[in-house]
Amino acid sequence: MERDEYEAGLALDEQFLRLAITLEKRLALLDRHARVRVQAWLKKLRQETSNHTWKRSRNQYARLLLEQLRAGVLEPPFHLFPPEGALPTLALFLTSRRGRRQEEQEDGRGDGGSPSRGAAAPQRGRSPGAGSRANRAAALVEAALNLEADLEEAREGAGALEARLRLAEEKIHSQQHGASSFLKDTT
Repeated sequence: MERDEYEAGLALDEQFLRLAITLEKRLALLDRHARVRVQAWLKKLRQETSNHTWKRSRNQYARLLLEQLRAGVLEPPFHLFPPEGALPTLALFLTSRRGRRQEEQEDGRGDGGSPSRGAAAPQRGRSPGAGSRANRAAALVEAALNLEADLEEAREGAGALEARLRLAEEKIHSQQHGASSFLKDTT
């Protein structure tokens, strides 16, 4: 039982490390203020613990943060610095966000609200053609980063699976070895 809990904790830690690596790659795309907030969130999420519930919650926060960075907006709770002490239940943020979007759609605003402060650096002083080229270039960079992150995540996932396979093979081997020595002792 303890070994299963240990392995479950390791799996949660591996998931978080993959998410953290992907998040760190996206920091360069943020303006200074957003970057500082995201770095503070990463520091908060990296706090050591053996509590599986906290680890699951930490991974949910990291996934939501990555989703928001991919969308180009920082919404609650990431529009502010992380709170002191324990993190609140993430479901509260998700519920309030869905409710706010539904209200906005009913009011006719319909776009889910304005982009959050500090999600990306604004482009100023460019001609309309330059702005659209810059937007296209930014979109291509974003797509390349997404592909690179997905590839890295797949490689890390494959490595984690290989490690788990080796563990399983070792366990089977030790069980078979134990059974064969037991049979020798009984004959």
